[in-house]
Amino acid sequence: MRTLLSLTLLLLGLGASTEALAQHPTKDLQVEDVTSGKFYAYTAGRGMRSTSDGKYYTMMDDGHTAVLRYSFQTGELVDTLFSVNKARECEFKKFDDYILEPKGHHILLITDQESIYRRSSKGNVFHYDVRRNRVEPLSTTAGKVMIPTFSPDGRMVAFVREGNIFIKKFEFDTEVQVTSDAVHNKVMNGITDWVYEEELETTQLMTWSEDNNFLAFVRTDESEVDEYSMPIYGTGQYPGAYTYKYPKAGTPNSKVSVHIYNVTDRAKKPIDFKSAPYYIPRIEFIGRDGNLAVFSLNRQQNHLTLYYVNNKTLLPKVIFEERNKAYVDSRN
Repeated sequence: MRTLLSLTLLLLGLGASTEALAQHPTKDLQVEDVTSGKFYAYTAGRGMRSTSDGKYYTMMDDGHTAVLRYSFQTGELVDTLFSVNKARECEFKKFDDYILEPKGHHILLITDQESIYRRSSKGNVFHYDVRRNRVEPLSTTAGKVMIPTFSPDGRMVAFVREGNIFIKKFEFDTEVQVTSDAVHNKVMNGITDWVYEEELETTQLMTWSEDNNFLAFVRTDESEVDEYSMPIYGTGQYPGAYTYKYPKAGTPNSKVSVHIYNVTDRAKKPIDFKSAPYYIPRIEFIGRDGNLAVFSLNRQQNHLTLYYVNNKTLLPKVIFEERNKAYVDSRN
């Protein structure tokens, strides 16, 4: 069944194109290469990013003050893409993480990064314009940012602040608010709750279309989920308390819905499913037409449904299902 799902996604355009494979030919890998140890995974270190051309990889230096580019072929340092000591108007001395735009014209630098749960985090995000050698805050509005995501053409960044989605447009130096209904411990957009992060290993449910015209996201309503509090022990004489939404067995989970935002006319529309999906672990745009693939799971997580959503009609169509007596892994 998993093989069939992979073939379905490939036919829909989620797999690598033959054109891309022709530009970057690969060498056949045999099972014996893996079992003998000839081929093995190599960890280059925290913060490693491969460039879009497949020829280089980037890393932070040991002091977290620069983004360096290395050659895959030789392993040697090629150049420095960013340095806190050389960039204009850079107000920070080091950074915690970075995101490289595919074309290399923009870099997002994250400082004062703060963990939320096991996989999620938020931080102050700065935009580095490579061609102008200039650093500026991604947003002029105060507040730490989550899941900053470049559009495919690199001209925009979608991000979440306090549960709402915003889009930064570099060409016009403008910030557009996509959602405005977020309320702490009630409603969030684009990001996920504790259950999704722990059980489905998902922290982001927001994605760009290939033509940069649409942004799809999941809205999470956890209003009916009960709260759970636990003591937090720090340096003080008394512990503090942390309260968050935690659905125990048999109690309500968050309600989720899928929406598509049109970047041009700023209209956002919900997708109407005949029966509301219980979990939505993944959403992905398919090809250049702006059609959407939506993955859905039941609460037992043993029935996976894949919907194909036409971007014009917004009508979802079931194109694949997988059932298992125990569990279905939605990540594969």
